[in-house]
Amino acid sequence: PAEYAAYLTDALADDAPVSEHVETALGMLSLVAPGAFDTPTIVQDLVASVLGIYRGATRDVVVIDRGAEIAEREDQVSATLVHEFIHALQDQAVDLGDLRSEHVTSGDAAAAISALIEGEATLHEDRYRAALLGIDGAELDWLRRHRERVELAGQRARDTASPYASTFRLFPYAWGARYASFVWDDGALDAMLARSAAPPTSTYELMASTDALVESAPLVEPTEPVPDGLNEIDDEVLGAWGAFLVFSRRTTV
Repeated sequence: PAEYAAYLTDALADDAPVSEHVETALGMLSLVAPGAFDTPTIVQDLVASVLGIYRGATRDVVVIDRGAEIAEREDQVSATLVHEFIHALQDQAVDLGDLRSEHVTSGDAAAAISALIEGEATLHEDRYRAALLGIDGAELDWLRRHRERVELAGQRARDTASPYASTFRLFPYAWGARYASFVWDDGALDAMLARSAAPPTSTYELMASTDALVESAPLVEPTEPVPDGLNEIDDEVLGAWGAFLVFSRRTTV
């Protein structure tokens, strides 16, 4: 964990996750608490929650050594390796760096692309875990499994002081796994590769795909993006996920 913390600190040194004025706006919407995007806060959160990573720059897989905490959970380590190996295979097939750079134009698009990537890896990790338990994956109610995970992830996000800051820790895995399962059922690997060539670029597409794949709705531009007397300084998009979090802070889901 200490090595991972040092690695993260170096990686975040020159790359603030959001600008100061965007963080201020998110605070006004009750989506983040002050300091939610400070490097020590992000590092502490990731070190506590991440079990392994695939690093595209060096094309390697790293598993975080939890010592006695995980010594008797070899299945957890194996499942983590399966998840990260899927990322390695994705990178060979479509180049994950290019996928992100070509399609990520906002926080909303970044969450959608991450969901496609993490969703496929989580889908295969789930099937591996089922096999470890001696369960025939064909007999499982996967739709119920995905629905329960989505509900749990939504609740966890709502229960945090900074729900939007939890986006990349919760949204890609829960909503992404459900979305990837629909893609996989549509044509296995060929369908997944085709979807990677034309990926979802909004969280709406993933959140609307509750029982089957739903295509993205066309973006609607405001008729007057900048009212008189105001100057536009950022065109960040929160999308369906951001709207979900905003409304869930103020009313029942």
